[in-house]
Amino acid sequence: MIAVPVGDGQSEPPGGIMKGMERTEPETSIARQPGPPDWDYTCHNCLRDFTLPAAKGPTEEKGRTCPACGSRNIEPLNITTSEACLPGG
Repeated sequence: MIAVPVGDGQSEPPGGIMKGMERTEPETSIARQPGPPDWDYTCHNCLRDFTLPAAKGPTEEKGRTCPACGSRNIEPLNITTSEACLPGG
C-alpha cells in the first residue's frame, strides 16, 4: 500500500482517511436517477398493450408501429418513468 503524505505529518492511504488509528472508507453513494420516459400504448388492431421509449421527435412518433402486428393504429395511453440502469446492472 502506498501512503500519501497529508498536511499534519501523517500519511493517508489511497481511498481512505486516517482518523487516529481507524481508517475510514470514502463515502460512495450511487443514487438511482430516473431514466428516459416510456410510453404505454394500445394497438387498436390486435388489442395488445405495449411499452416503448419516448419518441425523440414527431417524425419518430408518426413512424411507431405495434411490435406484435405491425399496425400503425396505435394510441399512447400514459407516460411512465423508468429507472436508469446502474453500470454493470
